[in-house]
Amino acid sequence: MSRFGSLLALITILAGMRGFSYAQPMNVDSLALAADSMPDDTNKVLAYLRLFKPSIMTNAEQAMSYVEKALGLSLKLGYRHGEGESYRFQGIYYMVNGASDLALERYQLAHKNFKELRNKGALVRVSNNFATVFMELEQFDSALTYLKAIDDFDAANANDSIMKATFRHNVGICRDMLGDHEDAYRIFEENLAVFKKLNVQYEQSFTLNSLGETAMTMGKPQLALGHLYAAEALKRELEDLRGLSNAQQLLSKAYQKLGKADSALVIGERGMQTALLAADINLVHNAHRILAEANALAGRYAPAYTHLFRHVELGDSLNKAATDAKMMRMQSAYGLKLQNEEIQQLQQAGELDQANLHQQRIINIALVGVIVLVLIVLWVLVRASRARARLNAQLQGYLAQINIKNSEISAKNDALSSANTALGQSIEEREALLQMVIHDLKSPLTSTSGLAQLLLSSEDIPEMGKKIAGKITATNQRGLELISDLLALYEVEAKLEIEKTRVPISDILQVALASCEGHAATKGISLDLEIEAGLETVHTNASMCTRIVENFLSNAVKFSPKGTHVFLKAAKAADGIRISIVDQGPGISEQDQSRLFRKFAKLTARPTGGEQSNGLGLAIVKQLAERLGGTVHVASELGKGSTFSVLLPD
Repeated sequence: MSRFGSLLALITILAGMRGFSYAQPMNVDSLALAADSMPDDTNKVLAYLRLFKPSIMTNAEQAMSYVEKALGLSLKLGYRHGEGESYRFQGIYYMVNGASDLALERYQLAHKNFKELRNKGALVRVSNNFATVFMELEQFDSALTYLKAIDDFDAANANDSIMKATFRHNVGICRDMLGDHEDAYRIFEENLAVFKKLNVQYEQSFTLNSLGETAMTMGKPQLALGHLYAAEALKRELEDLRGLSNAQQLLSKAYQKLGKADSALVIGERGMQTALLAADINLVHNAHRILAEANALAGRYAPAYTHLFRHVELGDSLNKAATDAKMMRMQSAYGLKLQNEEIQQLQQAGELDQANLHQQRIINIALVGVIVLVLIVLWVLVRASRARARLNAQLQGYLAQINIKNSEISAKNDALSSANTALGQSIEEREALLQMVIHDLKSPLTSTSGLAQLLLSSEDIPEMGKKIAGKITATNQRGLELISDLLALYEVEAKLEIEKTRVPISDILQVALASCEGHAATKGISLDLEIEAGLETVHTNASMCTRIVENFLSNAVKFSPKGTHVFLKAAKAADGIRISIVDQGPGISEQDQSRLFRKFAKLTARPTGGEQSNGLGLAIVKQLAERLGGTVHVASELGKGSTFSVLLPD
């Protein structure tokens, strides 16, 4: 099942064993020897039971032998609690090995003992054990019946609180599987609050995953993203590669729900890489399916087909391996069940002949093994036949879609090629006309400016004439600046080859300062230069770099109030050299920042000295920086000035 696999089942089972101290696998043998040497009392029973948790993860058969010792001694001593815990641990062993009926039988014996002892904590644990079996069998209504016992349990300490929240996680999963997604989401939220309060990160991470998956089921993929990104961060911090890959795969599914194919592909590929690092074939198998769906959403049917084929291919291999492993585990479990019954008979009667009993045990195990093997083989054959039929149908559908898309793409390519040819010709004609107009405008504007200057220098012209001549000069100057910016923009967009050399950084900054000093002086603005120690040269084009800095400086002076400071700084950065211009102007709103570097952008802020702006300067700066392999940045807040910077590679 998708929401409750064997690993989560084992986690929730072991969560109910917090009362037993954890022993590292490397110490199990020495602890077992110590337990064997203890006198036959209740402490020895508990010592054997403590060995079960570390052993079940590495050597299940050895773990079962410790439980058998604990059970035998408990029966001898009349220690009912030890007897109940032994039955419960036997049930855990059988459930992990796929023998659900044997697990339920053992849990029933444990439940009877704990009920007679009136041990509420133990009853809650065994109730959760019952629930995990029914969840594995996908009988969620039955699971919820047993999980009701959790509500009556009062946690006395932090371990009890963690255990109760972990068991309630099962309630959430059952609610979700039964379609009550809102209630499931509420339960997961409550659990997350408990785990945060107790500062247990691993439990937080799998709860966040469940919140994200349930949010998607509720049709809220945007909400799911928040939970899943938080889960991904925790899994990365815990270095849990398997959990990290699972979170990334769920994120890809959330982006698919939002229709964001590109994001789904990026995060899906990340989930695949993490699954490969974790060397988890099941996660790789699932990652192929998610990437197949993401590529199909993006219209990339060829890679979608490849990932789908790998998903099915791996699925066949995994099903076979899982079937073989389960068959072996079930044979072992059922064989051990028979062995346990025979041992108990020996303990009760003490009269059976050991040789005959051993022979009978072998015959029984062989018969059970043969029956189970035949049933499993038949089940595998049926599943394989159905899976291949589904695969063939899906493949045929994908191939049909690919053929249709190929035909459509071919027709669109032909039309696009013709349109591109016509568009190219139109663009060339437009650019040629634009250059001709710009150059033709430059000459009369220059001549007009010269005549206006003559009028201004003449003593015979009345004062009104001089005012008009001054306005003509200012207007012509703005026109010439616009023409200059248009030509510069055209030159940048033409993407001509640029030459880079090692240039002293101080030369570039000094030239830029000199070009703006006059304007700054008229407004009483101080220009301050700061160059980080040891920073001498930069590998760039001197002319283009100088123009970038001049433009930033000019803008800072233009929009700064009189009597303020403008700082020009150069410093080393992790990936190059950063040149920054910091002003004390009015700042830039977030809305204006989004349009700063567009051509002819009209912004809210106005120059403080009545200067004019054509909206091309920052667009030119951005393109110049990109031609140099750099990037431009702005940081600003209304009323607190602005910082413009360019990061250049070195």
